[in-house]
Amino acid sequence: MKIYIDKRLTKKTALILIIAITIGTIFTPTLKTVYAEEVSQPNEYIIAQDGSGDFSTIQEGVDAAKDGDTLLIQKGIYNEEVIIANKEVNLIGVDKTSCIIQYNTLTYRHVPLTIAAGKVENLTLRGTSIGVAPESPKDEEFAQMDAEISANLWEHQKNYKGYAVHIDQNYLYEKQLSFKNCRIISDNNHCVGIGTRGSSAITFEACDIIAKGEGSCVYLHDPTTSEVCGTVDFRMTDCKLTSYVSPFVMNMQSLMPEENFIALTFQNVTVYSKNAKNVKLDGRKSRYIEVYNASGDFGEGWCGLNGYYLTAESAGNTLDEMNAYY
Repeated sequence: MKIYIDKRLTKKTALILIIAITIGTIFTPTLKTVYAEEVSQPNEYIIAQDGSGDFSTIQEGVDAAKDGDTLLIQKGIYNEEVIIANKEVNLIGVDKTSCIIQYNTLTYRHVPLTIAAGKVENLTLRGTSIGVAPESPKDEEFAQMDAEISANLWEHQKNYKGYAVHIDQNYLYEKQLSFKNCRIISDNNHCVGIGTRGSSAITFEACDIIAKGEGSCVYLHDPTTSEVCGTVDFRMTDCKLTSYVSPFVMNMQSLMPEENFIALTFQNVTVYSKNAKNVKLDGRKSRYIEVYNASGDFGEGWCGLNGYYLTAESAGNTLDEMNAYY
């Protein structure tokens, strides 16, 4: 490397310049290496039960993963309670028919998948009554459940069974969670239990949600803590909701509408309920949608809910209540 020095510079100044250039040349690669490490790309891990991947269980992969990492799940029935807390991890199956996460959901606190942010694709998620039942909650867990009960509707929660998917973490605040090409089945409670958080988006695309137990396909409520309240974008596109026991395909609760705004978008959603015909309207707006307002009144929002509103994009659904114009 040639260094050209202006003859007008003093010898002392020239010496300083040469030293500075030399130091910069030596340390530049090191600085680049450090910067590259800071902006490293997310990792992908292969989950395979036969040991041919990085991990043989999904939870092992979750524990090793960092924010933004992806777990590529190979074929198999994974009898696991997968818990993803306080980080964003993507679960991608190779095929929803042969990639199954299932778990015994006879107790409320144990479900196949607990998650708040990321992507879930090409998987079957099933809450069952088979397999070894998890240990019943202890007294302190019951106390925590009681503290979370927000309405008389759920006084029986001590005997409540688990969902197939549980979404109810503050980590969801200002984040996104999506399900695509999934089959979600519950033999016991609601298929998907959702506690929203503000400035977030939850989407279901091309999903088949099947309620075979006492619960509905989707149970959703807004938060009651001001710090995590706000606007929520909830979307369902090209989905099918089927309920065989409960007359309702969705159960919605409005707990703090003055601080929450739930924007609902339904597009090309097919709805079927075997027992909806047995529900008497008696002032309610839908036989298929169960609503509860903490205020005790009948609201002006979607299906009588305070703070829940249908967007103008909602169309093409078999249930009239889900269409913006009908």
